[in-house]
Amino acid sequence: QRGAKAGAKKAKTIDLSRSEQLIRTHGSNVKAPSKILGRLLAVLADDEHQRKELEMLMRTDSSLSANVLKVANSAQFRGGNVVDIGAAMTRLGENEISRIAIRASAACMKVESVDGYGMHGGGLWANGMYSAVAAELLSKRCKKVDGGVAYTAGLLVDVGKRVLGPELENYMDEAFAANPGHSFVDVELALLGCSHADIGAALAAKWGLPESLQNAIRWHHQPLQADADQPLVWVCHVADFLAMNLGGGGSAEGLAYKLEDGWREYIDISKQELVSLLPEVQSIASEVLDEIAA
Repeated sequence: QRGAKAGAKKAKTIDLSRSEQLIRTHGSNVKAPSKILGRLLAVLADDEHQRKELEMLMRTDSSLSANVLKVANSAQFRGGNVVDIGAAMTRLGENEISRIAIRASAACMKVESVDGYGMHGGGLWANGMYSAVAAELLSKRCKKVDGGVAYTAGLLVDVGKRVLGPELENYMDEAFAANPGHSFVDVELALLGCSHADIGAALAAKWGLPESLQNAIRWHHQPLQADADQPLVWVCHVADFLAMNLGGGGSAEGLAYKLEDGWREYIDISKQELVSLLPEVQSIASEVLDEIAA
């Protein structure tokens, strides 16, 4: 087993210049997250942080503050005239405030379609929400992963599809022909020289997001190859698998998603329990998507 694991960790050769070229070509269409997202995640990951730290940070981004106040005054939270971040935090609670801020920062995922992957009707955003919710639930079974960080990583794992989508659109016939029995990442590498995971990690680095998020995005399909942040990587790998089982936002990738063995080393959950999470993930994510669309 050790030999097999060691062999699995041999990284494929990635054409980084190709990734950079594609980001230069298509990356300008991908909106960067809020500049405070990295600091927000650092605060949330600190078990000793105080509420005032989060409140002060939220006040530095008017767009995020506006989103928080909008939700605080919505019917879902009994409505009312909440005009201050502090009052909104009292009404919503820190966890909900954090999720709202994270979702508002991830506008890069809110697109109508990603044709190269067959994703339409906001499928990328919907799949991101399923993955985010699943990652947060799984983090409760993994002592080394913060829920807010897991939620963010789950939401952004497929952001690289925004860049590869236009390119993959030209190779759809080849992609589907190569798909049976192959990981979709292998198909991307063969056709384009890099994968959506490579592109997503490069975007995260460009945006100054924490290295843990970069690693989670880079290795969420190939967790055995990760040399750092393995707990978060495995949480995202399993979360993405669950999201794909809920339809994957229509992504063609879902046809060949392979769940790697090894998650039990980091996540205290059985395969049977994983399957039982699907209705809860769908329910929570659908409620959020409905509320946002309203």
